[in-house]
Amino acid sequence: MKGPARRQAWSAVLAAVLFFLCGCGVFSSVQKKTAGLVDTFRGDVDACTNTMAVVPFENQVDWLRVDLGASFSGRIKTVVEENTRRLSVLTAAQPEFPEQFQRAPGTPDGRTDNFALAVAGRAAGVNMVLTGQLVGARYVEQKEGALWFKETHHVLRLQLEAAVYHTGTGAKLFDEDVFYDVAVSGEDSGTIGEKRLPETVSMPDAAAGMAETLGAMLHETLKDIPWEGYVTTVQADRYSLPFGKQNGLCVGMRLDAFAVADITEGMDTQRYLVPGPKCGTLVLTAVNDGGSEARLADGGPVSPGSLVRLAR
Repeated sequence: MKGPARRQAWSAVLAAVLFFLCGCGVFSSVQKKTAGLVDTFRGDVDACTNTMAVVPFENQVDWLRVDLGASFSGRIKTVVEENTRRLSVLTAAQPEFPEQFQRAPGTPDGRTDNFALAVAGRAAGVNMVLTGQLVGARYVEQKEGALWFKETHHVLRLQLEAAVYHTGTGAKLFDEDVFYDVAVSGEDSGTIGEKRLPETVSMPDAAAGMAETLGAMLHETLKDIPWEGYVTTVQADRYSLPFGKQNGLCVGMRLDAFAVADITEGMDTQRYLVPGPKCGTLVLTAVNDGGSEARLADGGPVSPGSLVRLAR
């Protein structure tokens, strides 16, 4: 976790971005557990559907064999989509999953490259990208109950690190440690201490439980995020977007366009995109699965890389 000073610095850098993203909605607060975490911004979530790609999770606990592949990502997808209106989840098991998200791009010092994720997401028609890894597994004794009725419970505590990146800005919408407890016996403490999995523990069940816990947390954070799109190419008066029917777009919709984002470098040298002022209005003329075309209705010029939102 980062210190209070860095959290305050990030709040200053990203507050303007978030206010812009909210449009006429309510920008309620910016709260960060680590640098870049955006906790709340609201908008019209009833009109169009966001798309979130799930980068396959990694297991950093070398002695624990657990499958964080298709079944794990699929459970996250199920929980999020069943509970969150207007949010579609893409996993590596789906044929339309963008190949560039099979693995998160990294920086030379080992961090996730948020800027590369944002650029790739914009081109692929993805609004958010979920990354994560299993980083911990330890034996824990905890007392539960009141006064002299307290009982000792023994658990294997699993720890996930998960983050959701917003492709419009490169900022984090979600950055949390997710803990999941698996009941074990007191005798299992030595087994876990020796970095061996107790025979009583079902890791497929534990993985499903972690996925469901994470999915519920994602729902609470992402349920009010408004849709955005991006112009990828411009040919004469034909503007192409990598968003289509799957996002709820339809012919005749009007989209406000904003100037190509400026690139801002944060305190940790990571780069962020800050959208520019409104530069025009587009009208959708063709909407297909996976892409749309529009014409300029007002203002201009609108360039490749411009952000678009539903006109208000």
